[in-house]
Amino acid sequence: MDNAVTRRLKHSSNRSPGVLALAIAATLTLTASSVRADEDHECRDYTGPFTSVLIAGPPCTSPLGLCTHGILTGQLPSTYDFTFLTIVPRAADPSTEDYTGSSHITLKHGAELFGQDHGFLHFIAPTTATFQTTVELVRGTRRFEHASGTIVATGVLDFITGNAVGTYVGKICRGDHDDRDDDDRDRDDRDDDD
Repeated sequence: MDNAVTRRLKHSSNRSPGVLALAIAATLTLTASSVRADEDHECRDYTGPFTSVLIAGPPCTSPLGLCTHGILTGQLPSTYDFTFLTIVPRAADPSTEDYTGSSHITLKHGAELFGQDHGFLHFIAPTTATFQTTVELVRGTRRFEHASGTIVATGVLDFITGNAVGTYVGKICRGDHDDRDDDDRDRDDRDDDD
């Protein structure tokens, strides 16, 4: 697939792979929409800033050769890795390209979240794009084993430097399969807030 984003990303990665990775990671990363929260789910809202950097080539497993690695701060301190699966120009607006991918978020105490992503890049200049990524959480590990929710990230990607910066908002529901008692869950929540 040889479109404008792929060409820009590969061109930038030839000059500065780290910068491009950060830019794409920002694309990845996440802004909030509401999530169904019924009585059987323990749900919590999260917000904060993020940064990311582009990873081109190994260890990236994207069919496009484009991944990002980023850092979330704020209420969900973690690292994340995003793998681009598709990038398609929007027929009705040539300055916008839609993408899909997958996310792997590692919380600071080791729990993991996995998501399926979709989003868009909107070019505001030849080397700069705003973006929005929506991560639909599909599963997790540890206390997030049955997690669901949505994280939405918005930001700006600089194709010259490869850096991306932005903010995220989201809601994560842990599910109703947490066997631990309330004291254990409260202790985990305090650890996540540190």
